[in-house]
Amino acid sequence: MQFDETDLSTPKQIVEAFKNFFSSVFISSSIPTADPFATSTNWPSINLTTISDEEVDSSIKKLKPNMSAGLDCVPTFLVSDCSNALLAPLTLIFNKCIQTSTFPDVWKLARICPVLKSGESSNIHDLKLYRVINFEEDCRLLQEDLNRVSRWGHNNDLLLNTDKCHIVSYSRKLNVLHFDYLICDTNLNRSDFARDLGVIFDMKLSFNDHMNHVVTSSLKSPFYNYQSLNLEFVQQRFLEYLYFRTHAVYPLNGYSQQLLLLGISYWVPSLQT
Repeated sequence: MQFDETDLSTPKQIVEAFKNFFSSVFISSSIPTADPFATSTNWPSINLTTISDEEVDSSIKKLKPNMSAGLDCVPTFLVSDCSNALLAPLTLIFNKCIQTSTFPDVWKLARICPVLKSGESSNIHDLKLYRVINFEEDCRLLQEDLNRVSRWGHNNDLLLNTDKCHIVSYSRKLNVLHFDYLICDTNLNRSDFARDLGVIFDMKLSFNDHMNHVVTSSLKSPFYNYQSLNLEFVQQRFLEYLYFRTHAVYPLNGYSQQLLLLGISYWVPSLQT
């Protein structure tokens, strides 16, 4: 790359050249920068009108009764059923907030709960912690990671299901370094495999368990049974045709494939074993 008849080879030289070029063509604005937080009477004002009882009543009627309660633990169906008694106090509180430009801090808080949209809750394994373990110090570092996750869940009121937590060591060594890991003061169970996104990861990462599972599941599939019956039908008709070409007559109904093969192999030496 060249700039002002100078060869530029390193990234630093190229960046410096871009900086010098844009600095040379930049036209500084003469308009002073205003402080957005400075007090001024020229800013447009927003005027909020008071709320009427009818507006509050209309909003209460739009509440869904199956919605969960907020941080105040007051369910929505209770507000709807007691709207006649709560209408005047709520209107007074709302108008007071508008007049004083003050809203309670509790109204600025929200409770966020993850909701399972599809699948089974027993198949949820969202969080995975892993480390390369060569020495016992690596085990202690992994235990510190587990402690941080446990503290984070406790601080956010998220309880961990320790029954679904387990540990797997992936290695092809004969002697694997084991460590008694804890989470929420509970010993983690050690497993020989882990399932992630439908794939079974065994300790040796050979995927033999996964392949066996896929084959077994396919054999139980209705589609496999349907295709297997079709294949059996084609084989049966083909053997009946060979029997006809050999004996000049079709076999009786109910002949099994073993009997058909026996009758054909008697006249066709190449089929004899």
